[in-house]
Amino acid sequence: MAHDGPVSRLLNRRLSRPLARLAVRAGLSPNQATALSTGIALAAPLLFVVNRPRLAGFAIQAASVVDGVDGDLARLTNRSTRFGAVLDAVADRYADAAMIAGMTYWSVRHERKPATEADAHHPDSAIGRESLVRGEPHRRLLYRIGQ
Repeated sequence: MAHDGPVSRLLNRRLSRPLARLAVRAGLSPNQATALSTGIALAAPLLFVVNRPRLAGFAIQAASVVDGVDGDLARLTNRSTRFGAVLDAVADRYADAAMIAGMTYWSVRHERKPATEADAHHPDSAIGRESLVRGEPHRRLLYRIGQ
């Protein structure tokens, strides 16, 4: 697709197109492929909740690959419909919201908050390491935020 980004063009499409050909042989409809993609995407926030962020990331990438199957499948079988396009777009937005909610939940749950301003600059703290990378202006900003 002309509007595909680099990940979609270089990775996802290379996987989704062969999967779409397999789906044709399996008799899967484009709308069923949309449901499968959405199901995989909705598993990701659950994986974040049970503290499996790497597996959740894998599910997000897998959902992205499978999301391309429905359109490829519709084109291969000449079954493109307006309903399918709307279903795909709406399902994608719900999937996006669910994945963002899962990432947000995990991030809030595992965020390290320094107890004091001095902790923010400690080399062993995540914020301290970031400060060392970004330099003095960033440290001053962290100090002002901490007050």
